[in-house]
Amino acid sequence: MKKLSSIVRSSASLVLARVLSAFCAFLLFWVISQKSVQALGAFRTIFVFFLFTEFIPLLGTNQFVIREVSVSREHAKQYFLHSLSFALLVSLMVSALLILLAVCGKYSETISRGLIIVAAGMPATAGILCGQSVLIGLGRGDLFGIIQGTEAFIRTVAGILLLYYGHDILSVVVCFIVTRWFILSVYWLLLLPYIKKGKWGFDRMFFVRLVREVPSFAGILVCYLIIRFAPQVMLPWMKDEIAAGRFAVAFQFLDLALLVPTAFAINLMPVFAQKFEVSMDVFSDLCHQAIKIISFLIIPAVSVTFLMSKPLILAVFGKEYIASVLILKILIWVAFLFAVDQILSMATIAGRKQHYDLFALGCGSISTVVFLYFLILKMGVTGAAIGYLLGTIVLITVRIFSVKLFIHKINPLIQLWKPVLAVLPVFVVVNLLKYHWIILAIIGLAVYCICLVCIGGLSVDERLAMRRLLGSDVQR
Repeated sequence: MKKLSSIVRSSASLVLARVLSAFCAFLLFWVISQKSVQALGAFRTIFVFFLFTEFIPLLGTNQFVIREVSVSREHAKQYFLHSLSFALLVSLMVSALLILLAVCGKYSETISRGLIIVAAGMPATAGILCGQSVLIGLGRGDLFGIIQGTEAFIRTVAGILLLYYGHDILSVVVCFIVTRWFILSVYWLLLLPYIKKGKWGFDRMFFVRLVREVPSFAGILVCYLIIRFAPQVMLPWMKDEIAAGRFAVAFQFLDLALLVPTAFAINLMPVFAQKFEVSMDVFSDLCHQAIKIISFLIIPAVSVTFLMSKPLILAVFGKEYIASVLILKILIWVAFLFAVDQILSMATIAGRKQHYDLFALGCGSISTVVFLYFLILKMGVTGAAIGYLLGTIVLITVRIFSVKLFIHKINPLIQLWKPVLAVLPVFVVVNLLKYHWIILAIIGLAVYCICLVCIGGLSVDERLAMRRLLGSDVQR
């Protein structure tokens, strides 16, 4: 039996891990939502900072480490050592900033204390991020997925038990940080076989090379984080924790919709980086196939969620969160735009054109913040959803034009027309039929698959073309 390619193996592992993580987060989120909307808003705000800090320690150079390790595996140990040294320095500064924000910020006492707890886990987060980057660069994203799923499961079970026995949400945050320190030791044990050769030694010139990449990658990271988390941070600041809780309910479904696209995009980097060194034609072809594969999956998922938004919200969270239905109808389209954008972003960095990535994200982040500020003031939580969608539209528009500057043969729109055409009958069928929403969702997906086959979306030629990407492997 043919061995699965690194893309398929690692993506599948990471998808399963993220599904488990999302399920765990969703379960914990639901348990807290039954306590009060205020508790939900406070926990979600702290959790956003917890997620936010997972990206910070390497200031975006984790993408650089992944790319470089994939094309020069013999230097994996050096990249791990020097990236860890840099990440620990950054994590200490971030910890100080979190404590300062907790003391001087305008957040509630619960959120402020939560930020201090998050600060205590920053060194562990730094070590984990470095381990993840090296593993993915080595084509072992499957190990990354397994560990990530394990961490999510442990902290969620422990958190729910704490809530069950009467503890508050701050105890849950402490549980998250303790689990993070434990998982750091697991990363170390799994990484040892790949970095045991050679002597440990700090190389000043190697470190300088890493630091030289910081400005562009840090800019990319900052812009990405602004786009990803701005509404969740601005709402409790400009409005209140109730508004944050209502937005967070809808945002949970956006996170779920992005599980597969994000896992797929992360594991594209090593293959993209290696193929770019071979041929621009091969590289361009793989980019096209990646967009095609992800669009076939994300377009029906987004459409069905849009159509089923009201019963979804009511079934999971109850009538108290009916105001989140409209938010979900708007936000879910961001998932489609993000899915395509992630592929193009990975292609840009793999092609060593990170300044194009920075430009696109810069335009997107500025637009997002401006739209959010004025629309939240005018329309509250609904304005936050509209502003987020508008900012993402600016991002993907600039991204497409910037990518075409160096990948001349790429045209993402060509890959989208078949799934878009196939999904249109779903809107008609679902609105005509009067069944239970779960049955309607299944019927809608079935209609989409049938229409996609009828217009040639899954023809032999199409499957062979997509197999060129799915059969690619990271060179050992």
